[in-house]
Amino acid sequence: MRNIFRVVPVAITATCSVLAQSTVAIIHSNSPFLLRGANVSTGQGVPSWPVMAGDTFSAGKAPTTLTFTDGSVIVLAPDSSGSIEMSGDTPVFHLLTGKASYRLKSAAAVILTSPSGVITPVAVAGTIGAKAGVAVGVFTAAHAAAIVGVVVVGATAASLGVVLATSNGTPVSPSQ
Repeated sequence: MRNIFRVVPVAITATCSVLAQSTVAIIHSNSPFLLRGANVSTGQGVPSWPVMAGDTFSAGKAPTTLTFTDGSVIVLAPDSSGSIEMSGDTPVFHLLTGKASYRLKSAAAVILTSPSGVITPVAVAGTIGAKAGVAVGVFTAAHAAAIVGVVVVGATAASLGVVLATSNGTPVSPSQ
């Protein structure tokens, strides 16, 4: 009977530690922010708060910094929001609104997403943004060249269509 009083607490402790969520990142700001829907007031002796998978957060009037366990850092711009999930052992940062800058330990350290989908960083440091569901600020020279190419090809095709439509035919007026 005595052994059961020793085994049960150990089993309960082991079960709780297996089921407990682990900290994915630490969040810090110099102004109040939201974490898990609760207002967090700064300057009350608690400099940072743990962020776990499934948590959402919103920056207040100052930048809000997320520091991941590997040392990667994401800074939410004021009035921006995000959330954290896990994909296997890799944290997934979802930018929900606003802008964020990042400095990752490696390109695969944290998966970055915006409302328009997964963002593949071209470097370990950069900026991502979300505005009305469209990612902004993640353009490389190749992206810009592709956009300019599409515009030039489209304008050329439109010009050619106008030339072909106005040549070699009889004029037509609205009154005829």
